[in-house]
Amino acid sequence: MVSPRLNRAALRCALASVEILALVAGIEARADKPSVQVRFEINVPSFATLPEHTTVEQNVRDRLSRELERRLGFATWSGSTPPQGSAPLGRLVLRLEQDPTTQPMPRIYVTWLGAGPTGNPADLKMERIEIYAATNPSWDTNDRRAFEARLLDMTLPTVDTDAFRDVLVEKFFRRLPISSVVEAQARDRVVEVPIRWNEFLLASDSKLAIRFTKLADQREGSLMLSFIEPRLAAAGAAGGFPARVRGSITQGEFDGHPLTLNENWNDTVPDLLAGAKTSCVIFEYKPRDEAMSPLDEELLGL
Repeated sequence: MVSPRLNRAALRCALASVEILALVAGIEARADKPSVQVRFEINVPSFATLPEHTTVEQNVRDRLSRELERRLGFATWSGSTPPQGSAPLGRLVLRLEQDPTTQPMPRIYVTWLGAGPTGNPADLKMERIEIYAATNPSWDTNDRRAFEARLLDMTLPTVDTDAFRDVLVEKFFRRLPISSVVEAQARDRVVEVPIRWNEFLLASDSKLAIRFTKLADQREGSLMLSFIEPRLAAAGAAGGFPARVRGSITQGEFDGHPLTLNENWNDTVPDLLAGAKTSCVIFEYKPRDEAMSPLDEELLGL
């Protein structure tokens, strides 16, 4: 039996905006890997006139997209505009800003903003990355290549850390539902999410947070899933069987009261989820080892 203490305040805070975002975006269950649109913006007048500044914006966003996809493989990261009729899971913006109050020069830094498929990007309140200190008067305002190289040299080492990955998941992805459908599997004592296990690359110790509302009386509840695993292919399943993601309940509450768990299960869960409005977000992301043995692939029908 695994029953860590329920941090209700953190769970409620993380899921508070999920319902609103789900309504705005009109999300459906996502079978495929979600996409995130990436942008780099220059919001400092001295650099807005940089020669070929649009080239800088494109190059930085493309390099940033590659690094983010390497670190957070459950999403496809791209600076390209999505095809008409489709919407990304979210939008992430790296913006060049300045602090005019510093002396003797304004401090130049980059900050992170995020949004769902619609709406204006908002400050994610992540740590700012300094590009030019207030004591550095040597701004590369006339040299595109030097500016681009400096910005990437100062930014990418931060992006390439587990700490950055964890904070981005906390500040950004906990607000973006990856599915509006979840299914309780009572026989196996797990909750299943109809997303492809081989697309999302979730390690077993990743966590998914589910919020649900009973439409009849508007009572609310939440579940935390961990011990993430794939659903094995059924006997005789066709090749390419899409293994779904499933997890065991490690925390739960309904109508303001904690759910008592017996070996990560409560027999009321199927009834609580039946007919409820649900949304699921990535709460903690730990990357799965992509190397799989032929036996694993055969069992999963991949």
